Amino acid sequence: MHTNHQHTHTIQLFYKLLEQKDLKHWMNLWAKDAKNLFPYANYLINDSLEGLSSIQQFWSESPNMYARLSLPVSEIYTKANTAVAFFESNNLIKDSQKFYQAQNIGVFEFNKRGKIKCYTEYFDPINLGQTFQMIHITKIPGRVDR
Repeated sequence: MHTNHQHTHTIQLFYKLLEQKDLKHWMNLWAKDAKNLFPYANYLINDSLEGLSSIQQFWSESPNMYARLSLPVSEIYTKANTAVAFFESNNLIKDSQKFYQAQNIGVFEFNKRGKIKCYTEYFDPINLGQTFQMIHITKIPGRVDR
């Protein structure tokens, strides 16, 4: 299979298995020395997960916050061993009628065997924090210039 097609297939499978909460098969997509980064995590969640056990621990808990996961991918761009995916989150929060909705970017780096060696997820930390009531935002009225 051509590398770009293989990476596209892996990315589609990555989000499909997450939606299905099938972490057993999902973990098989990762390289043994993998990293998972969340640059905008701030204090909401860990911003860096190193190694399979850390990745598995985080992701075994995260999907359980939702009654249903929906992560449709709209675009995938591949070049050599890197790919960028644009995807949505439209996830029903467990024990509520509330949804976490967002547009996200996933950046994948693959090793020579086609396994994910680094996954970086860019999401809106303000949206996440507000949805899960982890932060409070006070809106300041704008200044009127004279």
